[in-house]
This record gives sequence, C-alpha cells and structure tokens, in this order.
Amino acid sequence: IRKQYLETINFVQFLTKKLEENGIDFGKFTLSEKPETIVEKLKLHLPVRSQMIVLFSNLETLFCLNIAYQNRTDDDDFIRATARDINAVKKFLNTYCLTERNEWYKENKKRFHISAKQLRCFRNSLVHFFSVSSNISIVPSILDGKARELEKLLKKDRQYDLAFISPDDLYEIIGKAAILMIKEWNGDFSLNP
Repeated sequence: IRKQYLETINFVQFLTKKLEENGIDFGKFTLSEKPETIVEKLKLHLPVRSQMIVLFSNLETLFCLNIAYQNRTDDDDFIRATARDINAVKKFLNTYCLTERNEWYKENKKRFHISAKQLRCFRNSLVHFFSVSSNISIVPSILDGKARELEKLLKKDRQYDLAFISPDDLYEIIGKAAILMIKEWNGDFSLNP
C-alpha cells in the first residue's frame, strides 16, 4: 500500500508541475496536509515472528488435513500423534514443500537451502519461544533483497552458511504445497469419486 501510494503521490507531483508549467490555475484546490505524510502514517511495523508463527500454524493445518486424508481418518488422537512424529513431518515437508514439484521451491532452490529437519526445528524455535535456530533466521519481507546480499557475502567469505526466510517466502511455499495437495486429492477423486 505504501509503495503504491508513494507512486501515486509522485505522479500527482508530476502532474502538478505540468499544470504550473502550462499556467493552469488550480488554486481553489487545497489539501489539509502534505500528501507525502500519509506514506509515513501507513508504515506498519508488523511483528515478523508472529507472522511466521501464523504461517507455520497454517502449514500445520495442511499437514493434519493430509494425515487425515492419507489415513482416511478423523481420529483426533491419531492425527495429533502422527503430527508429532518427526519422520511423518519430514516426509510431508519433503513431499509438498521442499520438492521440485513445489513451484516456489523449484525457483528458489539455490537460496532456500533448508532441510526438512531444519525447517521443523526452526518452526519449533519460533512457536515455543526459543527463537534461536542454527543456520536459519527470519527477516521482514521488505528486507528480502538485503538478506540475499548478506547470505551471499557470508557464504562468499566462508564465514557462515545462513539462510534468511521471510513471511513472504513461507507464504509462497505453503501456498504451492496446498496446490500440490489439492491436485493430488482432485486426481484421487477423478479416479474414484
């Protein structure tokens, strides 16, 4: 919103200059505040950690739906027990998230060098309030470009192999995982309604 509004403000400033250059009077129109001030008012400092926790909760929901579907069960105890099984978690993440079949992962595989185990540990560190994980750190989506530069610098100097993940990254990977699941379910339904 901020970016689009700033673009609009810049365009209005351009048009204002053109009106002035061509001697067109627009003096009857006045603003109560400078238009640029609204951009600052739209600065939202979203809690990145909270965004990540919500996204991991979404991923957990997909995982539990998949457990129920694959096992043809609605037994809550079975679903919860399976959801805590690290091997089941890794299998799910490798099947739907960290796979070439996931379009986002396929496009970002080189920089998103995270294993299923690391991703699960990262999720646990955020959700269970440790907020410390080796080799993975969160970054606000707005700083994604700078995070990529820092990753390259650290890797280049062989100091540290660190991956930064933003809420946008996680959102995209989850969205593509959901699409994979729905396609599979749709295929199953087509074969056996």
